[in-house]
Amino acid sequence: MDGFSDLSEDGLGDEVTTESKLGGKLHFFDDLDVSESTAEENNLSAIDSEHFCGQMETPRPGNMKFDVVDARIEVGRSKKHVVYTILIIRSGGLDRMPVKIEKRFTEFYLLNSDLKKHFPQLMKEISFPSKCLRRNFEAETIACRSRSFEQYLSHLFSIETIKTSAQFKEFLFGQCLHEGYAMIESGRYSDATVPLLTAWKLQAKLIGDFNTQTISTLCAVVCCHEMLQQYQVAHTYADLALRSITDDDNVHLVPLLKVDIRLCWNLGIDKRQIEARLLALQKKRGVDVDGTPSLLEHVIKHSKA
Repeated sequence: MDGFSDLSEDGLGDEVTTESKLGGKLHFFDDLDVSESTAEENNLSAIDSEHFCGQMETPRPGNMKFDVVDARIEVGRSKKHVVYTILIIRSGGLDRMPVKIEKRFTEFYLLNSDLKKHFPQLMKEISFPSKCLRRNFEAETIACRSRSFEQYLSHLFSIETIKTSAQFKEFLFGQCLHEGYAMIESGRYSDATVPLLTAWKLQAKLIGDFNTQTISTLCAVVCCHEMLQQYQVAHTYADLALRSITDDDNVHLVPLLKVDIRLCWNLGIDKRQIEARLLALQKKRGVDVDGTPSLLEHVIKHSKA
C-alpha cells in the first residue's frame, strides 16, 4: 500500500466501528503532558496569560512548533486509516495555550494538492511525505511520516503567503469554525464553545489576536457564555476582544460594547468606561446604537460571509 493508497483507504465519511491501536498508542513525546478535557477548554485558566497582560502580538515566521504527539489506526466498516494528533505551540518560551488538532493523511494530501494549485512556485521547494509501496500501517512508517508532517507544516508556516492563505487556514481551523457556528445556530451553546475556543487559539497563533477573523471567533465565544448566563466568563472574553480591536471602524465593536455593558450590569460592576466608549463612537460616527444587530446576529452573519 502506498501513501496515495492511504488516500483511497481513508474513507473520510466511513463510520469508525472499531479502533486498532499500535502498541496502545504511538507516543512520540511521552514526557510531554498535553492532556486536555472539555472542562479545561472552557476554563479561563487555560487562556494564555499573555492575552490578559496586554502582550498580544502578530505571529512571526518560525515562532510556531508543530509536533505529532500521537498516531492511531482507526478501522472503519471496510477501510482503515491513520489519525495524527498534532500539538501546536509557540516556540522559544512557555506557551500556556497549546492546542491540538487531528488530521488524516488524506487531509494533508488534499491541502498539499490545493496549495500546489494556487501557489505552484512557492510549493516547488516544499517536500511532501513520499509514498510507500507497502507497510503503510507499521509503526516505523507512521513514525517516519509523522516527522515528515512536522517538517512540512513548519515549512508552510514559514512562508507568509501560504501561512495566511485560505487553504492553510481552512486546514487548521476551518472544521472547528464550521462545527462551532452550526452548534450556535441549533442553540447548542455549551457544545459550541469547545470547537470555537480551539479555532480561536489556532487563529491567535496563525494570524494574530488583532485579525478580524480572530476577533469574530472570540465574539462568538462571548455570545455562547452570555446565552449560558455565564456572565463573568463572557465579560472576561469580551474584555479581551475589546482590547484586540484597535480600529473604531471594526464591525464588531458596537455590538460587542452593547453586550459588555449588559454583562457589567448583570455582574453589578462599573460600566461607565464602556458606556463612554460607545457614546464617543455614536458622536464620532453617528452610529444608530439601538438599530444595530445583536452581537449574536452579527457573528452568525459574519460566519456566512
